[in-house]
Amino acid sequence: MKMDKDVAEQLMSQFMAMSGPLNEATRLTEAIPERSDRESIRKGLGTIMGLLYTDLMLPIIAKYPDLDPDKRN
Repeated sequence: MKMDKDVAEQLMSQFMAMSGPLNEATRLTEAIPERSDRESIRKGLGTIMGLLYTDLMLPIIAKYPDLDPDKRN
């Protein structure tokens, strides 16, 4: 992956900003009474969150370990 650190930092910032709305959407699914509907939406949200981390964030973290949000202050 060819990317300078400034771009990597900006991307990580955007990816981290996405986690709040995705977590809120997951929380909102608690109000869906039909279990199959709730589980379907939660499954889709889980897929999105997983791909965000594995396909987008991990390659950046591999190149710039200091950008790992789990290891920052």
